[in-house]
Amino acid sequence: MALPTSTVQPLVDAINRLIGDLSAAHTLNQRFTADAAHQLRTPLATLRVQLEMARREQDPERHAKALGEAVSALTRMNHMLHQLLV
Repeated sequence: MALPTSTVQPLVDAINRLIGDLSAAHTLNQRFTADAAHQLRTPLATLRVQLEMARREQDPERHAKALGEAVSALTRMNHMLHQLLV
């Protein structure tokens, strides 16, 4: 005994909406992941450059300044990571 189309159609429509919602959520998740990766790569690259500069620096004042800038970059990255995770 087959169910009338009018009985099954609301279920089909609900399943289609659910699939659409899941697809949209997946797209948003992918976009968030790509944005987060980009937001973290830039400060990491900056941090690496500053640490490389500090490692090569012979002048104690400039060495300390480079390390201070690296710590600042790390602090900013930590704040950004916290924002992304919240």
